[in-house]
Amino acid sequence: MTLNETPDTAGETGSKSTKKELLLHELKEIFAIMIYLWVSLSLLSTIKSLVLVQQGINDFADGYQVAAVLALGAAKVVVLAQNLKLMKAWDSRPLIWAVLYKSTLMALIVDGALKLEEKLFHHNTASQAAAAHPIVLLITHQVVLLSIFVVLFLVRGLDRELGPGRLSRLIFSAKTQKI
Repeated sequence: MTLNETPDTAGETGSKSTKKELLLHELKEIFAIMIYLWVSLSLLSTIKSLVLVQQGINDFADGYQVAAVLALGAAKVVVLAQNLKLMKAWDSRPLIWAVLYKSTLMALIVDGALKLEEKLFHHNTASQAAAAHPIVLLITHQVVLLSIFVVLFLVRGLDRELGPGRLSRLIFSAKTQKI
C-alpha cells in the first residue's frame, strides 16, 4: 500500500490491518524526518550559539530543545505537505529540477507553518541578533531551510530512481569483491 492509498483503495480485505500498516508507515516516516530535521537543526543551533557567544549572547541553554520541538513540528508539516498534488507537479522533470522545486516549496510551507505556530502560541524566539538584522536573518533562514530540504528530496529522489532500498545498500552495505 502506498501513502496515497486508503484502506478502501488498497484492494486488501483486512481493512484493520491496512489501517494499522498505514499508521505504522506514517509514524515511521514522521520519526525518520523528525530525526533528520533534529540533527540538522541541532548542528545549526550549535553554529548559531557559537556565533552569538562571540557577541556576548549565551544561547546554548535551550538551543537543542528548541531544535527538537521545531523538528517535531516541521516533520508533521512535511509529512502532510509532501502528499499535496502541488508537490508532485515536477516529478516528471529531471531530478535536479524536481528536487529544487520541492525543496523551495517545502521551505516556504514549513516556514509559513512555523511562523503561524509561533504567532498562535506567542513564542518569544526573537533573539537580540534577530532584532538587529531581520533581513539577514530572514535570508539566512530561507537558505538553511532550502539546503536541508534539498538533501532530503535528493536522497528520496535517488532512492526512488535507483529502486527502494538500493541507495541505503550502496551507502551502508559492505562492497562485495567481483572476480
